Amino acid sequence: MKRYEVGLRRRRRVGRDEAGQALVEFLLVIPALVLLVFGIIEMGAAWRTFQVVTNTAREGARIAVLHNADQNQVEEAIEERLRQAGLDPELATVEILCETDGGGCFGTDRTGTSTEVQVGYPHTFLFLRPVVRFLGGDGEPFGTVTLQTGTVMRNE
Repeated sequence: MKRYEVGLRRRRRVGRDEAGQALVEFLLVIPALVLLVFGIIEMGAAWRTFQVVTNTAREGARIAVLHNADQNQVEEAIEERLRQAGLDPELATVEILCETDGGGCFGTDRTGTSTEVQVGYPHTFLFLRPVVRFLGGDGEPFGTVTLQTGTVMRNE
């Protein structure tokens, strides 16, 4: 056998070994990459929900400080905002807090006082909860979080 033929066989064998090694490395890395991509998607969805809740609280506070507003108008506005964003208003918790001087949160003589609207909404992770369960956890502590925010506005 000639010397160059032995060298060709050796190079072919080395190329095949490296292809197998690359496949094994790829199979080891792909679960981490998939988890990373789905984690980014999940956090993006949670951030979107938080932004909707924040804007909803801001809109509710804006309506609450109007002179002729009442509690029903504030709650209806919040429910409508959540519906427009594709969220279920029944799951939201709404709390209206105000500085009281013997009166309620709504009325015509509230100039100079503040009104705070707090809105909370549960966000359930769709992809990461089953992963946590698969890895041995129950998934419930990580499965659902309550996104809550509040806005304070002054009655003018």
